[in-house]
Amino acid sequence: MTPALDQYLNEDPILKRMVDQELKEKDQQITLLNEELNYLKSLIFGRKTEKTTQPDTGIQPLLPFTQEEAAPQIPAPEQAKIIEIKAHSRKRGRKPLPEDLPVEEVVVDIPEADKTCSCGCQKARIGEETADKLEFTPARAHITRIVRPKYACRNCEGTESDEPTVSIHHLEIR
Repeated sequence: MTPALDQYLNEDPILKRMVDQELKEKDQQITLLNEELNYLKSLIFGRKTEKTTQPDTGIQPLLPFTQEEAAPQIPAPEQAKIIEIKAHSRKRGRKPLPEDLPVEEVVVDIPEADKTCSCGCQKARIGEETADKLEFTPARAHITRIVRPKYACRNCEGTESDEPTVSIHHLEIR
């Protein structure tokens, strides 16, 4: 306090007691508010776990309220709605091409020399691979089906040489 205030309070003891009492009350209120602030900070920013320490019953808490009163009141949720989500699977490949489009079939065959096996037998056609390619020409759309026949020797089944068992024309990637 300032010297002038001290001199004035020393002259009037009743006023000095009142000021001292007021200062004690303010100090108690500050202490109480600091304790409350620290407690609420620990609730908000402190460790969140189901384990809680039990306060000693021999020590009287400084707060004038219980922990239950200080905790924020959260209304109990009503019965949670269960939402079932249907399982899904990833789709592979592209969507099928429309059936109503005209189809041009192009057969890409291997040369006649490759149709003869190293054992001297003629290779037989055992199947084919097809690939559909959607092509757009101005004002016209059509499907070009590329057919590549596959050949294999029925006599030796590819065991006579180091060549591949099945012969097929290599597809050029554009």
